[in-house]
Amino acid sequence: MHACAACQLKANCKKPARGAQIHVAKSFCSQSFSSLFRSMTSIDLDTWGADVLQYGVLIVLLSLCSAFFFFYFRVWHLVTREKQVVKSKSQLLTVVIAALIVCLNLQLWYRFSESFHSSDTIANYSVLHAKLTSFNVTGYSFAEANSPKQIKDFQCDSVKFTDTLFVTEPTPFSSSLKRIRDELSRIAQDDYPIAENCFLDKEGEDEKSILAHKWFHFCGSSVWLEKYQVHFMVSRVLYTHRGTRNKPTINMIYMQVFDKNWVEQFDVKLGDSDTAFPSILKVDIDQSPNTAKHRLALMGPEDPRVSVREFYKDGELQQEPVVIFNMRSTKIKWFRAMHMCRPLSDGKTVRLSLRDRAPEFREKNWAPFFDKNDPKKVFFVYNFNPLRIIGCSLDKGICDKLAGPEFGEDSKEHVGSLRGGTNLVPIPSEVLPESLQNRMYWFGIARSHSSQCGCLGEIYRPHLFIISKGENDYAMDYISSLVDFNIRTEPWNPSKSICDDGKSVLIPNSISYWDVGDEERMGIVFSEADRTNKIIHVNGMMKHVLNVLNNGRNVETDERKKENALLGRCSTSKVAEYCESTAKKQHWNMEPPKNLHEVDDDFD
Repeated sequence: MHACAACQLKANCKKPARGAQIHVAKSFCSQSFSSLFRSMTSIDLDTWGADVLQYGVLIVLLSLCSAFFFFYFRVWHLVTREKQVVKSKSQLLTVVIAALIVCLNLQLWYRFSESFHSSDTIANYSVLHAKLTSFNVTGYSFAEANSPKQIKDFQCDSVKFTDTLFVTEPTPFSSSLKRIRDELSRIAQDDYPIAENCFLDKEGEDEKSILAHKWFHFCGSSVWLEKYQVHFMVSRVLYTHRGTRNKPTINMIYMQVFDKNWVEQFDVKLGDSDTAFPSILKVDIDQSPNTAKHRLALMGPEDPRVSVREFYKDGELQQEPVVIFNMRSTKIKWFRAMHMCRPLSDGKTVRLSLRDRAPEFREKNWAPFFDKNDPKKVFFVYNFNPLRIIGCSLDKGICDKLAGPEFGEDSKEHVGSLRGGTNLVPIPSEVLPESLQNRMYWFGIARSHSSQCGCLGEIYRPHLFIISKGENDYAMDYISSLVDFNIRTEPWNPSKSICDDGKSVLIPNSISYWDVGDEERMGIVFSEADRTNKIIHVNGMMKHVLNVLNNGRNVETDERKKENALLGRCSTSKVAEYCESTAKKQHWNMEPPKNLHEVDDDFD
């Protein structure tokens, strides 16, 4: 197509006749260059950019055509002659076309240089060249050189260290709630009648007002699927017929696919799946009980997270996204349970349950990860303090405790302030020192909930952490204090200032990708105030991880258990310091909060 455009250019740009024929010739040349421009700019950079030879061919063709145009129409003479002005429309047209040709050349050279980066990295050119600002991370690890020899001598400061990382400005994901609502309307009348609960509005209500006050889109979680060269994203769509965000009527999961440049793709299918994205994940949702408390409330999946499962089939490495979420079910007395779904496989909804244990009233905030040595299970950090790890079968959803204290009557009383946030991603063994090759390591981001933070009544913030697995044990190797990635979190109520609002909610939802090459970047998707989906790109995370682990050591299992509990305590020991420093940096008022929000019991 591109060669044809260039041929057309050569054919059409023959020596023009005088007068009107010159204008016709220039018109033909203009159309030819326009055709070439459209062809070039329609290139999918991430599928085409890897072949530098094709870009080279385009550059040669465009250079020859440009030289011909500039020489034949004496463009240089027109723009450099002194004390003369353009005297005719023909000359003006020549100058305008010449300017467009220069822009076209510059754009092609820009894309040519970009192609060298795009083929080898997950992060695209704009991410790699985005402005970065520094932020400090305070963390805790017993790998620190000055850590106490005896647990009884422990103080958090003895295992503390500070590191500096770099981050881009947050980039919001655009979304069309109208498109989502229209899709739900279609499938409600087709094969998904539970979606009728999304349309309980009064007769005559304006659609624009309904979308503005009753529909919300947030809690986005994405992963990079190397096999398909796409970012796969799930997010929570909330409808509340009451118009109250923390009292949802029903929730849905919306699935989207983005290319490497974060451009959304439409009508795309992945692998052998018949699902065309974007699409609603058709979870098996139960109709709420017809009681005064639960009627038309809290239906459907909440807090979706996605993680990548890798496995081999016929000797070839496969990838599939596994979507994890919590949801109430009438099968267990309208209790809240964890569920999962594999949208590229069978798409069925599987409820997760602990073997030989009665369902808890509320199960949520499990942090998912996969172990390459056991691909038929999905694993979770069930608790952070004390650390509990469970493994669940992918087909039946039966879960077994693999590490941590036994479950008992007090299992929920000691979960601490740390809760699940993102998926966990493996730390490549090849970057670790020889002394740590006998363990597997994962990196994740948890979150904490604290009260009385300066002028804020409630604050939710991320925490970086590392866990590891030996032959018979799991351990918490590192946990950070509160981190905000330099984000000025939006208030819960957008019409109020941060202090008048009194609540600051910053929730990490997923580690979207971790590009550990020479220009290392980590993509982190997060939400603010149950209202947004945004992404940041962090530089220096691998360096930070290596700073933590390079002093790694082998200790006995019993000692690790004690260390895990102490690290969990340290993670929120500096809340007051964080609140004070952030208040100064972001100009909060340090007076105690005047208002506390009504929060749904399920929010934590």
